[in-house]
Amino acid sequence: MFLLIIPSAFAIKVNPSSLYEKTQPNIYFKRYFNVTNDGNSTLTLYISKQGIVADWCTLEPSVLTLDPNQTKSFYCLFIIPNTQGIFQGALLLDSTTIPITIEVSNITQVEEETGVFDFLTTSYGVSIQQGYKFVKSFYLRNDMNVRVEVKDFNFIGTGYIVTPEGGKPVRIEAWELGYLEPGEEKVIDVTIDGNLPVGTYKVVLEVIGLTPSKKKVVADLSFTINIVEEASPIPTLKLTCPEEVYEGDAFSIYLENIKPDTKIFYSMPFAGKETRTSTRWQFDCPGTSSGTYNITLLILQEDSLITKECVINVKKKPTPKILIVEYRIENDTLYLTAKDQYSGEVLEDAVIKVDGATYEEPIKVTPGKTYLITASCSGYEPFSREIRVPLKMMTCTYEPKEPKTTDKIIITCSVEDAKIYVDNQLYTEPIKLKAGTHRILAQREGYRDVELTFNVKGVSLFPKLNLSDLWYIVIPALLIIGLIYFKWFRKPKERVEVKYYPKLTGPLEKVRGKREEEEE
Repeated sequence: MFLLIIPSAFAIKVNPSSLYEKTQPNIYFKRYFNVTNDGNSTLTLYISKQGIVADWCTLEPSVLTLDPNQTKSFYCLFIIPNTQGIFQGALLLDSTTIPITIEVSNITQVEEETGVFDFLTTSYGVSIQQGYKFVKSFYLRNDMNVRVEVKDFNFIGTGYIVTPEGGKPVRIEAWELGYLEPGEEKVIDVTIDGNLPVGTYKVVLEVIGLTPSKKKVVADLSFTINIVEEASPIPTLKLTCPEEVYEGDAFSIYLENIKPDTKIFYSMPFAGKETRTSTRWQFDCPGTSSGTYNITLLILQEDSLITKECVINVKKKPTPKILIVEYRIENDTLYLTAKDQYSGEVLEDAVIKVDGATYEEPIKVTPGKTYLITASCSGYEPFSREIRVPLKMMTCTYEPKEPKTTDKIIITCSVEDAKIYVDNQLYTEPIKLKAGTHRILAQREGYRDVELTFNVKGVSLFPKLNLSDLWYIVIPALLIIGLIYFKWFRKPKERVEVKYYPKLTGPLEKVRGKREEEEE
């Protein structure tokens, strides 16, 4: 971030425009500041200090003289005392203020500095026609676990020419020193200048950074610039991207007509897998969230650098409409109607199929059989369902209701052509059955099976009697037996008859009676 001050006739830029530092007690460190004169006259700037941090900072130099468009640096050497806390102050360049915050604390464990500080594209080659130039952006990324202070840059290599306009064939168009936090990227615009003699120029751009532990890290970007009298024709490359997809849906990006040695550089904003053949490059994305994605491919083919771009609009999925198929069965005939589940609107354009065959009018179906119903309609989720035609009901009866072994049993069913089985034997005419339990089974396609069990009674000379009937026989029989017993089998007993004569005065006369037989 640049701090731009325009006091009447001059303007300066200071980078960094503020400073926040986290450190420990009893240490010292330097911090550099770059000042650029963007005005059209020479400036003399006096640097001063303000606040508590002023006592900790030594400036070198304290005065800067800048010609128009000139950049100079100064540094501040901070010596941190044995204290803890957050301290603030500022540096003043005439009317320009650079806020400074220093946080001092005891750090018990120093974090190990790991990761990579480098360009996303580490090499770049191109053929350019003599006299032409263009600007290309490159990304410097800090993939370390600590922040890196970008301190300086320089070009090295063969063919690098310095002119009053800057370096050729490559020069930095826009540059900014400062800090890169972990995961942060910095854009560097580089001008590729072909206003040089025909030939090949190889240049390396070095960006130098410092970690909090003062470890030096360097990012390299190699350039191979071929300046030719007439540029080679650009290969015909075809980039195909879907313009619109729905979130979560898979899609692919194709680059066709490439050559086996073609190099393709890209940074996709979503995950995916890259595959290629000798003539085709492909990137498959399994799906991503909604949004607009700008895709840029850098293609190095036959010493020519080609840029291909496309835009993919990933839309949110609309709420799906649901299609249903209503059915009814009458007289073994199937009737189907496609409708919107929520509104109930009949969908005339829906295509309905029954077991894969297109349904156009009611069809005959077989009871007990299962059919697969499918339907489709533009803008609706496909419909699929199995239905089973219910079986019909039939009844069976037999006569007499309480059959005996002497009876011929007649069996009838409500469906005339149903097959009837008695004890697993086909029934064709009235039959007699033995005493016991028997089973009737009636079957007919399209109808539920009917199963009955019944009992056939046997006929005997001594019919079975129940308990109430038995008393009517037992009691009279007992009376008859008792009479016979008393009449023929019981002997009469001798009787002693005592007669009393109350008018007699003598002893009672005992009279032994005669034995008599009693007849009834």
